[in-house]
Order: sequence, then structure tokens, then C-alpha cells
Amino acid sequence: MLYSTLTTSMIELDKDIYENIFENEEYDSYKDETNALKEMGFLIDNDFDELEYLKSLRVKTIEANKAEPTYYIICPTTGCNARCYYCFEKGAVQKKMNEKTARAVAEYIEKNHDSSHLVIQWFGGEPLLEPKTISYIANYLNDKNIAFDSKIITNGYLLNDKIVKMAVNDWHVKIIQITIDGIGEEYNKVKDYINPKKDPFEVVMSNIKRCLDAKINVRIRINFNPLKYDNALKTVDYLKKRFGDDSNFFIYLAPIDSDSKDIPTITGEFKNKRKHPLIELLEAEKDCSFGNYNSKYENDNSYEAILKKYYL
Repeated sequence: MLYSTLTTSMIELDKDIYENIFENEEYDSYKDETNALKEMGFLIDNDFDELEYLKSLRVKTIEANKAEPTYYIICPTTGCNARCYYCFEKGAVQKKMNEKTARAVAEYIEKNHDSSHLVIQWFGGEPLLEPKTISYIANYLNDKNIAFDSKIITNGYLLNDKIVKMAVNDWHVKIIQITIDGIGEEYNKVKDYINPKKDPFEVVMSNIKRCLDAKINVRIRINFNPLKYDNALKTVDYLKKRFGDDSNFFIYLAPIDSDSKDIPTITGEFKNKRKHPLIELLEAEKDCSFGNYNSKYENDNSYEAILKKYYL
């Protein structure tokens, strides 16, 4: 089975034909097959620059799309003040956006956006390490009278009074997603913050309360080992008791999709477990999902609501 990541073509070939064409380069002996493989992108001319082709294709696709963008994800920095062991960006080069790039981003959004609905998601790393960059872009759009809402993906440690005030008044933040990996010292151990000044868990709990008091919709993502989802449910129960009465508070569970001896991939078979972790996850969601998010699905039964939430 051959698959081309350039053209997304897929084809099945007999092993001997594959070897003679791709390994022995006997193109003349298989003219029909060679032409077909070339047409599908499996074979290319020696002077064909695939990277330049992809770059030009990207530009043409953007220019051909007549719909104006409604959603942007902006990464002010790849740096982070936490060191979560499971992070998919672990080992990534840490950079931050400079003012020249920030202006270019803002100017591009000014020229390319849906005037009736524009949402910006601030992502990282930890985006709140660079509030000046966020403010630069947001204030540029504000000065141009471009209406937008925004969302922040954060660990929540830096959501102090000053940041929350800017988030509401300047950045037009409507949703903040915060990852909570446990309670107390368990959380502190997983996050492993760089030079924390206080108990990080209590700092983040106070910051969640600050955001809720500011009427920001707070969504808690609980990352967990598929083999230890009971720990996640304990975290859910704790958070429900502390914040569950606020209609702007919502929790959802997210299995860590790793592939190590300690954390298996969620797509594994789990033959030694009574139920697959994904099934346990869906059943757990029935008991831990709450807040205004579920009002979207109030006419559905619980399983339908959960599946829709995961876009299934």
C-alpha cells in the first residue's frame, strides 16, 4: 500500500512491481504504471521542487477562498512557565513573537477577516508570558474598530488582577481554558512550574475564582492517564464543590494520548481492562459535565450530548 502525503493518493501494488519501479528504477518496463504513479504524485521529475509547489499551492488556496477568515490562532510565544511531563511541545524551540511580526499579524487580520464574526485564540506555550504582544495586536484591532472576541488556552498561573482586567476590557476574552491535572501537591508535581513564588495549585484556584467573578467562561480540561482516570474524577469532585455553582464553569476530561510504558496510547486495545478507557471516559462524562456548556444539548440524551461535544 502506497500513500502520497503530497497528493493524498493511495494505491495497492504487487510487491514485485513496487520493487522493480521504486527500487530498481525500471521505468521503461512499466510505462503505464510509471505514468499513473507520476500522475498521482508518487514519482516526480528530478527538478520538481515539492516544497515550493506546496508553498504556491497554499497561497493559491488562500486566494481562491472567497470567505473571509472568522477564526485565528495566534501563538505569542512557544515558551512556558510549566514543565508538564506529557506536553506535546516538550523539547520545542522556545521563541517569542517580536513587535515586527505582531504588527504584520495585526495588519493581516485587518485585511482578512469576517466583519460579522471574528474570534482570536491565544495559544502557546503559555501565551500569558507575553501580554504585551497580545495587547499590541488587540489594541491595533481596537484602534481600527474591528470587533472580535477571544479565547485563551493557559495553565492559569498568571491570571492576576491586571491580566484579567486587560483580558476583559482590551482583549475581549469570553472563554479561558485552563488545564488542571490533579489536586494540591499532585497538581504541583505534574506542572513543575519554574521558580513558583507560592503554592501553584492555590494560586490557580484563586485565579479561576477571579475569572469567574469577571464573568468569563472558564473551561477546565483535566488531562489524565487512561489507566488512572479515578484520579481525574477525584479532581472533578473537588472542583465541582469549589466552583460548581457558577454557571460559567465547565469541566471536561481528556486522556493523555501518549505511548509509553507508563501511559499507553488511548487508541490501544487494553485487553486486560474490563472496559476500554474511552468507554469509561464517556460514562464518566455523564457524571462530571456541568455548567452552561450542556445547555446547548438539553434536548439530547446524555450520550448524544457527549458525542456531540467531542464532534463525533
